Amino acid sequence: MTTPTDLPHTDTSSPALETHEDLSFNRHEMAFLAQSETPQRFERCDFDCVDLSGLTLRSFQFIHGSFMDASFQAASMAHTQWIGCRGRRAKLESADLSDATFNDCDLIDTRWRHANLASTLFKACMLEGARFLEVISAGLTFEDTLLAGADLREADLGHVMLDEAPQLRGSTISRSQAALSLMDVGIAIA
Repeated sequence: MTTPTDLPHTDTSSPALETHEDLSFNRHEMAFLAQSETPQRFERCDFDCVDLSGLTLRSFQFIHGSFMDASFQAASMAHTQWIGCRGRRAKLESADLSDATFNDCDLIDTRWRHANLASTLFKACMLEGARFLEVISAGLTFEDTLLAGADLREADLGHVMLDEAPQLRGSTISRSQAALSLMDVGIAIA
């Protein structure tokens, strides 16, 4: 008979992760997993060209996954973690990615229009050609991230200081965004 002391110790303060490795997923399978109470972790999984629009994927973890041409439009993905993922041309318009973390991800030519990126961190990511039109971005942070050719017009960049401007090199911002940055350092616009 097994007693509680014979069982391995588990942390009961948070549910265990259900891990999926080296698999390909379709929309139906992801919709099923999204209903689970258990947090999901996907390692080296393939989601290329999959439509995940509108699904609730909160707190999911994606490690070295592929999302090329996938659609996450209006998906709820707050508190997700993305590490070493490839997601070129993914569509993330109107998605909730608040408090998400992207680390070392290839997100070239992605679309983020109207996405909620509040307190989202992009670290060491490639975002060349990404379109961030009209995103919610209070607390959005880019660290060591390539943004050449990115469209950041009407994205709330807060008060980007001129010493942070090199990371925005090659991207497009609006005149009002540029004026706000210049006013922050005491330069008047006439």
